[in-house]
Amino acid sequence: MAWKRYELETYEVRLVACNTKGYEHVTAFVYLTWNGSRRATLWFYREADELPANVEVERDYGVEYYARFNDSQFATAIGLLRHESPVYFHWESDSCGAFLGTRQEPVGEHERRTELDD
Repeated sequence: MAWKRYELETYEVRLVACNTKGYEHVTAFVYLTWNGSRRATLWFYREADELPANVEVERDYGVEYYARFNDSQFATAIGLLRHESPVYFHWESDSCGAFLGTRQEPVGEHERRTELDD
């Protein structure tokens, strides 16, 4: 089991209107890019007993990863994308496991920046 880590370049957010055909249980999705191409989509679903599986999809430009989350995780994911740098997408092919995260950071980093800026 080897986890891969990709540093994100950009993201795009799509909020899905209720009862949109083909997206009945989806509340939002986020496209993630690295190496100049869309490489992953984070899908956010209304609370459910079971979410669709995470999958790898073959594309002309390579593999695209689909990671599924509960919609309660949406605000946290957007917060990471908006306020942290760098942000990474992690993927493990055997289990189709996925993470969104940051690198190791010092404790209280934000507070120290604020104090230095004053």
